[in-house]
Amino acid sequence: MQYIFASDPHGIGDPWINLVTLAEEKYPNAQLVFGGDYIDGHPYSLQIVKFIRRKVQQDHAIALIGNHEQRMYEFVTKGDLTWYFKGGEETARTWLRASLSKKKIRCSLQKNPYYSFLINLPTMYVTKHLVFVHAGLTRGELAGHVHLQSYKNMQVDPYVRTHLWVRTNYIWENDQTTFAHNLTGKTIVTGHVPTNRIHGIFSPSTTNYSDNMTIDNPNKGDCPVKVIQYPNEAPRYFTDNGCHKNVNQHGNICVFNDYGQLIQAF
Repeated sequence: MQYIFASDPHGIGDPWINLVTLAEEKYPNAQLVFGGDYIDGHPYSLQIVKFIRRKVQQDHAIALIGNHEQRMYEFVTKGDLTWYFKGGEETARTWLRASLSKKKIRCSLQKNPYYSFLINLPTMYVTKHLVFVHAGLTRGELAGHVHLQSYKNMQVDPYVRTHLWVRTNYIWENDQTTFAHNLTGKTIVTGHVPTNRIHGIFSPSTTNYSDNMTIDNPNKGDCPVKVIQYPNEAPRYFTDNGCHKNVNQHGNICVFNDYGQLIQAF
């Protein structure tokens, strides 16, 4: 079994969809896994969501929820305005094809089948050798002390918030400089953090993150796929391509084999 992981398109539309299609053409029997953050940033969020829902319904793809989808959920269900003021207003306008009041946006989205699809997506997909999750794991999960479990109920904390939002506590140890260990025994694949923000050292040495830990591909821009791996531990792959802010970066579609090894990045 092979797995295609595609994450963080942020409404960019055709460039990202075309790369996913290219990966599928080369690996036609692979399980397709979408990693979240399908909306906000660019004008084609609805096109992306329609594509993903069709893949889930017709081709048995797996789609995970991201923090931007959770922000939308908080806006619709609780009136939290964070999503609205951080890209959600534009997403709603292009999605609903009208400029509506906040109240009408909430009412319209509540009845929208694509919104319902997004907010019911799971937080994690786990195989024998792989963990796919939008942002990362809790410290307990990463240390192998907590059974890895996916959640659909967005009220389950701290796991849901961590799976969708974690940054520093997943990437680094408490000093926010030394890379954390992966003691799960599984390769972990995430999006969420643009990879040009990931730098640090390995313990117990003071070896800096080196260029041979970036994965080259023709669409990487300044955010290549990065891998953090200690000796005798499974790797952690970081794939966010910075697409949220940069229209020219939409790559880092990654293909893994069943043992958690990266085969190719598009």
